[in-house]
Amino acid sequence: MPATDGLVIKVVNIAAFLALLGSNIYSVAGPTDIYKNVKDTYVTPSYYANYIWSLIHFLLIGTMCYQFTEKGKTIIVDGVQWRFALLAVLNFAYVWLWGHHWYITSFILSLLVSATVSQIYYIIKTAHRRETLAQEVFLESTAVGYAWASREGDIAGASVIAFSLFAIFIRQTHSKFIHWSAFAFFILSLFNIIKSV
Repeated sequence: MPATDGLVIKVVNIAAFLALLGSNIYSVAGPTDIYKNVKDTYVTPSYYANYIWSLIHFLLIGTMCYQFTEKGKTIIVDGVQWRFALLAVLNFAYVWLWGHHWYITSFILSLLVSATVSQIYYIIKTAHRRETLAQEVFLESTAVGYAWASREGDIAGASVIAFSLFAIFIRQTHSKFIHWSAFAFFILSLFNIIKSV
């Protein structure tokens, strides 16, 4: 029965998701909003770019439910295994370090988070063929926002990049080079989205 197979991983995934959700809520609703009090760099996006977490958490709720189905058990429990819990721990550590202004260490952890996300995405894309809308929305879109990938391009991946570049364009007004470069690359990302449709 898929609901009890791999029950330990499923429970750990749910606990990791709840910890991740709680830490992200605390990051915004806690004593200080860490997303507003950041070190300004050339690639710091506008504050609204962090609202993407709301969509990610919504999709992860679906992923946590989907793992209790037969196909979900095959993909999440047998394929992804402990990587989701690892991702949650690394992301929690990254946000905590960043919120405490340990920027170099948090940058290193952000690379580990990206590597873990890429590995999860690779497992989902290569080892499992997408068959249902639930797999597409709750698995592939939460891996890195890369749902609806096609041979011609990647709509969601390009959308995430375009969204981030536009947020950088909006915030970075002190350097005209960064400001307009972000806008130019935003336009290029829009072309990739159009090409993918």
